[in-house]
Amino acid sequence: MSIRVIATDLDTGIQRVSVIEAGNYCIVAADPCHVAGEQHHATGTTVITLKGRAAHLMGMADIEAGDPS
Repeated sequence: MSIRVIATDLDTGIQRVSVIEAGNYCIVAADPCHVAGEQHHATGTTVITLKGRAAHLMGMADIEAGDPS
């Protein structure tokens, strides 16, 4: 299964579109939150470090798969 991700900057209206192929992932981070590092292990595990997350937002925004209607 492939997934199309469309992200829109709400201030400028600029859109970016990417297709995420099966077995891959997408991280969308809003400034100042950013990916600060990646560690790839021989076991196939990847550790991704995020920095700059707002302290009062202790959770993540989850988007469920399915029909958006």
